[in-house]
Amino acid sequence: MRFVLGLMLCLLAGGAVAQTPQRAALGVATADLPPNFPVHGAWVRLVSPGSAATAAGLLPNDVIIGIDGRPVQASAVLTTYIGARNPGDTVTLDVLRRNSASPNGVDRFTVTATLGGAVATPHVQPPTATEAPAPPEAASPPTAATDTVKWERFTDPNKHAFSTDVPQGWHVVGGLFRRSPIAASPWVRMLSPDRHTYIVVGDPSISYFATPLSSGANPPSRQGQVVRPYQTGVEFSRDYVTRILPSVCNGVKVKGEKERPDLAQGPWTRANTQATHSGGEVTFTCRLNGADAAGMVVADTYIYGFPGSFVSSYWTVDLHAGFVATLDRLRDALDQTIHVVSAFRMNPDWVHQQQAVIDATTRAINANTAAMAQWSQQQIATAQNQMHAMSQQSEAFDRILTSSSPYSDGAGHTFNLDNTKTQWLGPGGRTFGTTGASPGPGWQRLQEVAPE
Repeated sequence: MRFVLGLMLCLLAGGAVAQTPQRAALGVATADLPPNFPVHGAWVRLVSPGSAATAAGLLPNDVIIGIDGRPVQASAVLTTYIGARNPGDTVTLDVLRRNSASPNGVDRFTVTATLGGAVATPHVQPPTATEAPAPPEAASPPTAATDTVKWERFTDPNKHAFSTDVPQGWHVVGGLFRRSPIAASPWVRMLSPDRHTYIVVGDPSISYFATPLSSGANPPSRQGQVVRPYQTGVEFSRDYVTRILPSVCNGVKVKGEKERPDLAQGPWTRANTQATHSGGEVTFTCRLNGADAAGMVVADTYIYGFPGSFVSSYWTVDLHAGFVATLDRLRDALDQTIHVVSAFRMNPDWVHQQQAVIDATTRAINANTAAMAQWSQQQIATAQNQMHAMSQQSEAFDRILTSSSPYSDGAGHTFNLDNTKTQWLGPGGRTFGTTGASPGPGWQRLQEVAPE
């Protein structure tokens, strides 16, 4: 869990609703500014010779605070936006540069860059406060359409394990879904008031999986463990799109899929260097609440051991996120997803406690001791109650998204009906929805079946 944020910040790096044959590149290596520094932006540490950045006149120590009128609040935002473009696209950058001759000690200007193909840039270390390249007076970012969204903080209601920004006024549910001491999955779902944008980060169904044995038998079961053949990042994304999304988005059609090796590399792999990582993305189209829509799902999975061997392998998902939006909202949905992911923060106290649990559990597993020996029966019962409550919450959210729910006549018959109206059962088994009043004599009011 220490590297969940790092993975999430790579959510859409290089992704787009439409696939491109080559990834666009600006040709800079950037880093975030110190947390206590008032300027938000991408600090240019290195500029690749012959790149689009060089042609545009960018220099090391410049700070990019905006791109195409959109604020750049962190290095990952710039990387994501550039990655979603095509080689040959033109972008406008809002830049700060130190200048002792200026009244505020800094110049602010715009440059135009024509993006090239992928350019390799070396990894750079985060800056320190003393290295900050621009003074606080230059901290006024550009405005953009997405700035009209008001954001509020959402915190995991159970363990306060994480928090992130969510759009104010949207329907939001989420929390920490725990199946075992080492399988804790943060998740958040967001639905816009007009139900034209749906954003998801994580999912309650994600677990710590075990692969079947080569004999076809299931491995010895541990509390919270799910047996499932290993899935690569592309396979997991495709499975989610085709198996889960049809419940909220009609007529789902996969339009593209590709490997994302960038998700299988980086500093987060230090937490599990002996595991094999796989990143992938899947794009799709569908009908969201009666309108044409599209979206993307990204996943990064990793596995210990070898699938199909005489012993079971263990695998799980480091990253799972994506969005669905009507065609006129795709760019906003991308920006909003980037904002949510960029604002994601793990609670350091919880991370410390979780790491202690993982370390203890790992020692227990290595000693051939069941992982759940680390939990008391009371803790197990509490976790199971939370799982059940979140499952109910998730189903209730799906009902809001689809505007449909199961209804019962009390005699064992159920009907899937519009939940925005009061539903009635009449003579001959006919159903009818009203705004509240009975259609007439002989009509029985149907009761919505509570989420299980």
